[in-house]
Amino acid sequence: MRVDIYSDNICPWRLIGKRHFDRAVRELGLEDVQVRWRPYQLYPRIPSAGVPRREFMRARLGDAATLNYFGLIPGCHRVEMLSLYGK
Repeated sequence: MRVDIYSDNICPWRLIGKRHFDRAVRELGLEDVQVRWRPYQLYPRIPSAGVPRREFMRARLGDAATLNYFGLIPGCHRVEMLSLYGK
């Protein structure tokens, strides 16, 4: 089975989704699963030099949602036994 996954490398949810996908393949006992990672740029208008993540998210989501966003992701990564910040 071939699975094409479109994702943006800057998205922290990508790691969580990958972990869930890998677990599903393992638990379902699927064999010969070939994953092709495909690029997808979530925010093509961001300048090549980048912008500070919190500033970008605050402009996009507002203050309260940004605080929730930054609190939620590390918690999800801990549940998945990943460390977003290398701790």
